[in-house]
Amino acid sequence: MLRRLGLLATAGTLTNAGALLLVANEASPLISYVHRRSRSGELSTNQQLSAPGLTALLRTFELIENRVDRTPVNLPNGQQLFIADLPDLAVREAVVNAFMHRDYQSTGMVQIEHSSTRLAVTSPGAFVLGVTPENILTVSSRPRNPALAGVIRQLGLAETAGVGVDRMYAEMVKVGHQPPTFTGDQFRVAVTLHGGAPNTAVTRFATTLPEDRRSDPDTLLVMLALLGKRNVTASELAPTLQKDDDEVEAILLQLATPAVGFIERTRESANARAGIYRLRDQAVAALGPAVTYRRRVSDDTDRKVIEIVREAGQVNGRIVRTLVDVDTPTASRILADLVDRQILVKTSEAQRGPSVTYGPGPQFPSSRPRKRSAKKQESRND
Repeated sequence: MLRRLGLLATAGTLTNAGALLLVANEASPLISYVHRRSRSGELSTNQQLSAPGLTALLRTFELIENRVDRTPVNLPNGQQLFIADLPDLAVREAVVNAFMHRDYQSTGMVQIEHSSTRLAVTSPGAFVLGVTPENILTVSSRPRNPALAGVIRQLGLAETAGVGVDRMYAEMVKVGHQPPTFTGDQFRVAVTLHGGAPNTAVTRFATTLPEDRRSDPDTLLVMLALLGKRNVTASELAPTLQKDDDEVEAILLQLATPAVGFIERTRESANARAGIYRLRDQAVAALGPAVTYRRRVSDDTDRKVIEIVREAGQVNGRIVRTLVDVDTPTASRILADLVDRQILVKTSEAQRGPSVTYGPGPQFPSSRPRKRSAKKQESRND
């Protein structure tokens, strides 16, 4: 097995990678793990792991796992997931990358500082030549220790070459957290994950994306940007996606196609070479409170529901599903949002199910908006 993994030299002795992974060195611990219940609080755990590298990694995963809180999230398909405040795969990649790519000619340990909503992993040595915080998402994989990296990947402890950082970005963003932060100088490299309870609306929405987009960092970073900003352009997103403007424009165009379709070009930029993009109304409704603004003036979904209530006196989830072509959980979120804003109120005793109905609330528009006269419209168009 050792020979198949490439851990034996020609003479039958362990290679450097083999010795690092399989032999303990009490005088030179590999990983330092520190945990605080709050970022500036007293230490609750302080361990230095001098076991063989393989054992030290597995023990580190265990220490972190035992101190991570989880939130139950119900998905649109009825499945319930327990999402960690710091996503498991992002944590795993941060720790393994530090162990795998550190400079073993430099003294010191991989240092892990863990609190309830933050994990900081620092490794000895500078970035590998050609890698910087500004290109780490897109630069080709350049392992400092290729033999060690190869074995760790064969053992299934790390992603395929060039995918680990992508996975960290995707896992953080698809639960509504900011992407990892990388810093470094000539002595060290650090990656910090800022977590906390997952944004359940973002988590649910991410599961409704096409399968090939659910873990795609470009797609998820565009979504994250549009949670806090009405419109984005390729030039604005280029530094975040670490690509040039033309590449980002191509990505945005793909995300605006019917196959993905959660963003659209604004009407004003429909024929422009570089578009201005925003979330579609259905996406705004599905993301609900995760969106920090509201396109309420032109929100077609609100208008349609209000018109139905005005004509029929009430509405229910089945009507909303048919009206705006959404699934049951999204229809429920649309109605819940209208109730939160007091545009609608429940008019039935039933609390759940198809028999729940809604009628006009205190903030229900008293009349239809007036149509502009032709003369005013011409003046506006001019």
